[in-house]
Amino acid sequence: RYHYILSIVKITAVHLFFLIFQNTVRPDCSQPLSSAAKGSKIKRKRRKQRTVLFLEYPPCSTCKKARKWLEAHQISFTARHIKEDNPTEEELKEWHKKSGLPLKRFFNTSGLVYKNLSLKDKLPQMAEEEQYQLLATDGMLVKRPLVIGTDFVLVGFKEKEWEDRLM
Repeated sequence: RYHYILSIVKITAVHLFFLIFQNTVRPDCSQPLSSAAKGSKIKRKRRKQRTVLFLEYPPCSTCKKARKWLEAHQISFTARHIKEDNPTEEELKEWHKKSGLPLKRFFNTSGLVYKNLSLKDKLPQMAEEEQYQLLATDGMLVKRPLVIGTDFVLVGFKEKEWEDRLM
């Protein structure tokens, strides 16, 4: 009987070793790790947020950098392609309010669509409602990446700002 119990304990220990040290499960929340976070030696602090919405344009180098940062810091996120599933007017209004930023910060001022529409000259004369409507027409007009939490919004990738808010 003693040998039977000992073999069960060994099997359980081997199974836990496989799950934890082979990086298939995070030891603190039993969720799969992303491929970038596997093997990471970063010590994880308690985060203020569980899962965030991450709006990105995958070919964008800044979005790639931001995604790698989230994965390396084991931040749980739901990704959304900003061009294929652009934000709605209602979402933009809610995010703008949560962010506390000027609405102009939500515009991708270095993007081709912004420049082609000559928005630099037009935005100051536009009403806020018109700006929301315009942003909702094309995801490429929206500054990226965006991170949306329950009580905050991060616009663009500023590592220090992300660390302060997400860690």
